[in-house]
Amino acid sequence: MIKQKLGKIKQVDLKDVFEKEDKDFTPWLNENLNILGKKLNLDIIDSNIEESVGNFSCDIIARDSDSNKIIIIENQFGTTDHNHLGKILTYAAGKQAGVIIWIAENFREEHKKALEWLNENVDPEGGPSFFGIEIKLIKIEDSPPAPDFRIVVKPNDWERMIKISS
Repeated sequence: MIKQKLGKIKQVDLKDVFEKEDKDFTPWLNENLNILGKKLNLDIIDSNIEESVGNFSCDIIARDSDSNKIIIIENQFGTTDHNHLGKILTYAAGKQAGVIIWIAENFREEHKKALEWLNENVDPEGGPSFFGIEIKLIKIEDSPPAPDFRIVVKPNDWERMIKISS
């Protein structure tokens, strides 16, 4: 016998909560990096939004407190595109980033494959780690929406390194 009634999970459109990616979502994410960090087992600190990288600006640049690696985060509403793939590479090179996080609502298979290829072909000792993260907003019945970060691409040895460091 079921002891308690279970609610139904509903997906909420990102734009119903965040009107604009740069003005609404990025500042929210910057204030809530602990949620993303917990999902990735990173302690994300010293974050800045819209930091300059040459003539461009990255959504969020931060640091991992454990490894001291620079983290770049590029957000994108909708489905991944080549423009944002170019951005993450440009920002990673410009900041010598050790962790690159690309967040989008949906990842194209081609872009997942590109991040996987980068993870497979960088120096495992000192090269950068690439993450593809899908963001969904969910709610149960009439609850407020909550972020649901889903890892769709991660470095091949990420789980092994987490277990070793634990």
